[in-house]
Amino acid sequence: MSVETTALLSILAFFCFGALFLLCIAILLAVAFFVFARRASAVFGEAGRALHAGTATYFANIVPTLLPWQPHALADLSSHLEMNGIAGPGSLHYRGAIKSLSQPHADWLAFDLRLNWRARGALVLRASNRAVQLEIVSHSADGARVRVDKIPFGGLRDHAGAIELCDVTQRRIGQYARYNRQPTLRPYGVEDVTPEYGAVEIGNRAIAGLNYNLIPNQSVAQLDQPIPALLRDLAPELTSQEEDWLLALIALEVYYRVARKVSDARRRHRSWSMR
Repeated sequence: MSVETTALLSILAFFCFGALFLLCIAILLAVAFFVFARRASAVFGEAGRALHAGTATYFANIVPTLLPWQPHALADLSSHLEMNGIAGPGSLHYRGAIKSLSQPHADWLAFDLRLNWRARGALVLRASNRAVQLEIVSHSADGARVRVDKIPFGGLRDHAGAIELCDVTQRRIGQYARYNRQPTLRPYGVEDVTPEYGAVEIGNRAIAGLNYNLIPNQSVAQLDQPIPALLRDLAPELTSQEEDWLLALIALEVYYRVARKVSDARRRHRSWSMR
């Protein structure tokens, strides 16, 4: 066999082995993609099924399952927030419920949150007897407009570290002392579930303390004590208007908690992609 023939066969063998190697890599990548797609489909499929129905249909189905609203309902609200949703580059849609302290498998409140790519949208919080809607207005002094049973009720706006409560004329009538604190350092994947209460005042009357560290499903197992109440130090004989303001602030905390979850997930994704 001539030198030229031997050289040619060597080149052909090199290319054949190279092609076989690339084929193996392609097969491995295809298998990995298939496994990832199956797992992603299972995760997002569950969320997708939960979000499939329109808002009106969702509430028509879920409201009859809520506990009937009673005078003691606010004192029985749990800090346990059940939520499920999808956040994409151009939209966000989450749904869930706030549980009962005395009946952990029952819900007092249900919510539906939708935001567009400009972070504008609405969160509707439903009890058995009323609906509170936050219209999220990004980059606006209004912050969030509040409607109760579709009737304009007032607004919420961030001011000097606290949330101002305003009536329909934008006149300040109260505040919610929600201050951002530095989270406690914990191992990766372990959330700080310590309750933090902010005082809610309307006029010169303190009506409640609201926990602004809601606890999502996956973090409930981290608790080494009973799930804390969502509200404490409730004033006696709350008016209907005071109850509505507390529900509006609870809706705001649900919005903040979903936003934090999405932000944390995106930060983890960026961290992994940089490795």
